[in-house]
Amino acid sequence: GDNKEAGNLGYAPFAANPNASAPTPNVWIWSLAMNNAGTQKDATWYFLQWATSVEHDLFGARKMDFVNPVRASVWKDEEFRARIDKSYPGYLNQHDVSAPGAKIYFTAQPLFFDLTTLWAETLQKMVAKEVPIDEGLDAMAAEIDQKLVEAGLG
Repeated sequence: GDNKEAGNLGYAPFAANPNASAPTPNVWIWSLAMNNAGTQKDATWYFLQWATSVEHDLFGARKMDFVNPVRASVWKDEEFRARIDKSYPGYLNQHDVSAPGAKIYFTAQPLFFDLTTLWAETLQKMVAKEVPIDEGLDAMAAEIDQKLVEAGLG
């Protein structure tokens, strides 16, 4: 975009552990799910099908700024690859070199799911303007501190 960092960003493949036989990058993922207590499951199911469809991924990858498609077939799409390579030089290379060895490595800490859920809930409240950003962050930090103390980690 048009900001002071334009042209200053770069991408590089994951640097492997020198003792590893191949790169071992972590993968950050997103997911969609249907709430079992939901009352509009048909509508939810249709939304999930649409949001994860090849057509939607291709639209986002070709026409919008969807840089991390979830479908391997979209990563192979030449129109997407040409657009990404032009907009984000080096990004395709880092993906193509890193992706084959990538896995999901969950943080080895007992509060991972509690704290990431709290983080997501707080972000949603701040984006929806239900709570001012500074107040939301302060409350979240206090709650995290308390959870760490309760778990014997703080």
